[in-house]
Amino acid sequence: MMDARKMLVKRLGVSLVIGLLLTACLYAALDEGNPISVVGSPALADNKGADDTYPVPLMTCVVRNIEFTPLEEGWHVSWEARLPGDYNRDGKVGIADITPIAMHYGEEVAGDPYLRVIDGAINDVIDIADLTRIAEFYGTKLVQFELLLGDQTLGPWRSEGVVPRANHTVPLVGWPVYGADISAEPGERILWVKILVEPSNDHLCDKTELLPGAF
Repeated sequence: MMDARKMLVKRLGVSLVIGLLLTACLYAALDEGNPISVVGSPALADNKGADDTYPVPLMTCVVRNIEFTPLEEGWHVSWEARLPGDYNRDGKVGIADITPIAMHYGEEVAGDPYLRVIDGAINDVIDIADLTRIAEFYGTKLVQFELLLGDQTLGPWRSEGVVPRANHTVPLVGWPVYGADISAEPGERILWVKILVEPSNDHLCDKTELLPGAF
């Protein structure tokens, strides 16, 4: 009886997905545009260690968990990229992201690291709220990250290089991790990982961090 009920719930979920997709496709068609730099509210360096899950849509931060590894000169910097609705983690939000939801619809996350990735609503269950993230960001595609260095959070900034979205490895569980080597000039103390998306989406923000040893 329970299996039949679960199957009914999953079929209902798939039906709801179809409706959401029609809405999402229309939204994406109206929102197409040239790649732009996303300017949001960067997380200040003194917030490091604070909760960065950002459940509120307008505070959705793609760049997370910036880490530094010392080199002979400079640092190797790495970061995660979490694009809302990108449940298959291929760098774009599209119809393929429905499959993980359909396979696990109605399941409780309960600490499962894979289900945590597709729990876009952060409510500990795979449900219709996760599908709305696909509709909200449908057609959004990560293009690249630009590493900027400066001596204050408002700039001016110096570009230390660009990291294309393709330069990453998708883990079996968790989010893609990107990386690059950087060096700082005298006085530079802030790293800003600036994202570029296509089409434009003002729900995304960048991330800033203090360079190691800066104070």
